[in-house]
Formats: sequence, C-alpha cells, structure tokens
Amino acid sequence: MNAGLETGLGLVVLALALIVPVWVVVVLRRAQRNASVVSQTDSPPITSPHSSHTSEAILIVQSGGRVEYINDLAREWFGLRPEELPDLEQLIRRVRPAEEFIELCARQGQKRISISGQLIEVTSYQVPGPDLLMLVAMRNIEFSKNLAETNTDSSILTHY
Repeated sequence: MNAGLETGLGLVVLALALIVPVWVVVVLRRAQRNASVVSQTDSPPITSPHSSHTSEAILIVQSGGRVEYINDLAREWFGLRPEELPDLEQLIRRVRPAEEFIELCARQGQKRISISGQLIEVTSYQVPGPDLLMLVAMRNIEFSKNLAETNTDSSILTHY
C-alpha cells in the first residue's frame, strides 16, 4: 500500500516538475509581450523638425486609428492646442464627409473634403514597413484666383 502511495506522490512531483517550468516560460513571454506593447503606446509621437515650414497638413495614422504624427498646420486646421495629443475621433468631428476621411485613413486614395469649413484636397499613401501606416497629406484648395479670373460669383462655395 505504501508503494502505491509513493508511486502516486512521485508522479505528482514529476508532473509538477514538468509543468512549473513551462508555466514560468509562458508567464515571462506574456509579460515581455505586454511590456513591448506598453512601451509602444507610451512612446511619443513621431516628430519632424520641418513640420512648420510646409504648405501641406500631414497626418500619419496607424492601423486601428491611432494618430502617430500630426504637423503644426494640421493641428491648426483641426483646432488642436500644441500640447494636445491627437485623437482620430476628435479629428473626424471637424471633417465633412467624415466617412470619406475615415476611408482615406485606412487605404490609399484621393478625395476632396471639408475640414472646419475649408475645402481640402486629401491624398493618402500607405507607408512601407512592418506596421500598416497611412500618410495623409492635406492641401487647401484656393478658388480665389480662379474666381477673379472668370468673374464667377463665389456663392458656389456656400452650397458645398
């Protein structure tokens, strides 16, 4: 009877000896993966020293809708303060039609939209790399020169 008890106890100890190291490895890998995700989300957005010298508003949007970068002109158009972290949902509130802007943040394309009442031409490009990033370039469309040349009434802008 003691031999059966000793054999059972030996099997339990052997099973624990095999399971505990596997469990420790799994826990360490999860902790390592979570630490890398936290370090990615805590990292500051990409910055550019030339962001204030461009005529285009620039966004870089990560898959899932996280804004990685926004230049000074884009901040101005979307009404963001310099220290304010950009949020795609917040930006979308100032865009008409919002669905077209969301589509440009997800895949390459070119459309005309309105941002805070300004007519803007938006072109998006997929950035090569391991992560899906979209570069969204926005340029103000100026009609004033064309309207003056053709003597056209500017009321077409109010019907947009």
